[in-house]
Amino acid sequence: MEESKQEETESEATERKTYMTMLVEDYKIAFQDGAKEKTLDLWLYRDGEEWLVNTYEIIGDQQPGNFTAESFQDVLGHNGFRVFIRCFQGTSYHYYKKDYYAMEEEPVLLAYCWGSMDGDTYQVDVDGDGIDELICNVQWMADGAEDVFIYHYDGEKIWRGYGSDLLDEDFVSTGIGSVITEYLPLENKMHIQYWQEEIQGFAEKDYDIDLDKIELWEFQGN
Repeated sequence: MEESKQEETESEATERKTYMTMLVEDYKIAFQDGAKEKTLDLWLYRDGEEWLVNTYEIIGDQQPGNFTAESFQDVLGHNGFRVFIRCFQGTSYHYYKKDYYAMEEEPVLLAYCWGSMDGDTYQVDVDGDGIDELICNVQWMADGAEDVFIYHYDGEKIWRGYGSDLLDEDFVSTGIGSVITEYLPLENKMHIQYWQEEIQGFAEKDYDIDLDKIELWEFQGN
């Protein structure tokens, strides 16, 4: 009985529509209809093995064609592929979620961020160790908060921190939006605006990126 159920499951998976496939080094990835309605599965195949990398929910106006991927070289010391998910905010604005995967013994999520498709993410060797950090300007769509994700690879683990940690000025938090942080790629600086009650406005300051002044924690996909 168990074998017949397994055969049925594999048959159903084979019949699901595939929307995109891509060869990356010695493996292949494919987007396919998910087992549940309004979902899309990302599969990876190598040497006769397969992995269900992620199941994405298709939300609102999204279509399977809004999910694309491309390969990358030497991001956080790894080669792999990134997934672009076009997301809609109202009728006149869209942005992209971006997931970065590497293939080791199995697929590994290196980083994620969101913003424009071609901008808002930068590779910079901040600490001079020969491995680029991944710097991502992000804005939360629910409340408009703006900060910077900084991903760092130490040769063993991926770590993540916030650019706003560099702020060394006193300020009184009045809630979300009291601190606005943006990475400026041309200047290679972290630009931070912080609310000042005495002037009822924002002061601003630029910082060099110093990983020792940023609280980093091990990135585990969340």
